[in-house]
Amino acid sequence: MVQTPLADVGFAKNEIRMLSRDFALSTWNVHASSCLATRIAQGEPVTREKIEIIDRCEALLHDLGFMGVRVRLCGQVATIVVLVKDLCKIQKKDVFSVVKNRFLLLGLGDVVIDQQGRSDWVG
Repeated sequence: MVQTPLADVGFAKNEIRMLSRDFALSTWNVHASSCLATRIAQGEPVTREKIEIIDRCEALLHDLGFMGVRVRLCGQVATIVVLVKDLCKIQKKDVFSVVKNRFLLLGLGDVVIDQQGRSDWVG
């Protein structure tokens, strides 16, 4: 069972961030990140290998400067979801070529970009 002690006493996410900033915690503006298992298509088994692939793919994208990124797996296909503001960058042929080649080296069958992007990251 997941425990949420701060939420249980009525704190909202933005209040926690502001208090963290006030107390000079280094994590006050770190982006929220859901569990890597949520990146695996519904109905597919969650395995250590899939989690490790997702983690490595997202780490590569972070190293390239993409924040708030998600890599979703459906079978052997990885779908990259970046912030809307980063869509142009990931779509550049030279950038996507590097990303796709590295993902394929991890054993994936194909790599695609979610053309809608995501706009919900706060950092």
